[in-house]
Amino acid sequence: MNQHEFFNKAILFLNKTGIRYMVTGSVGAMLYGKPRFTNDMDIIVDLYPVNICHIQDEFSSDDYYVPDREVIENDIQCHGQFNVIHIESGSKIDFIILKEDEFSLEEFLRRQSTPFAEDMDAQTASPEDIILSKLQFYKAGKSDKHISDIKGIIAVMGEELDIAYIASWAKKLSLEDIWRRCRR
Repeated sequence: MNQHEFFNKAILFLNKTGIRYMVTGSVGAMLYGKPRFTNDMDIIVDLYPVNICHIQDEFSSDDYYVPDREVIENDIQCHGQFNVIHIESGSKIDFIILKEDEFSLEEFLRRQSTPFAEDMDAQTASPEDIILSKLQFYKAGKSDKHISDIKGIIAVMGEELDIAYIASWAKKLSLEDIWRRCRR
């Protein structure tokens, strides 16, 4: 199994089980922008302890690393994250538990169905919300890959972007300076 198949398996699993989710991060940015190399996929999940057995069953073979139930329960409780790793390819999926702050909840409500693979859609963050998340990650870590992802989305999506929405949230999240630099 390669990375592409691993990511598709995860989306198919989430679609099948009805666990509410949204793809974000670099894979989300590539759906709206320009491709780049990544070894992981970020998925925000509205996960509950009852769902843990489904994840562990789906990725139960020796081909995967999956945390113990107690670890995942703790991550759910503290709105953290855990990952599932496909050992052979080294690819991983970061399952990020949905946070309860105003922006995270708004972003999750705005998720949309996007073509992901042949005959399969995925729930993804909107391009505007991916930009805002990337601005937050850049502010926290100063990694230029986030700026490149933002510029790729702007280049591809252009006038389809809701600039007023981004500007409003950039102001609320104290990201205005970085957003201005990205738009230049």
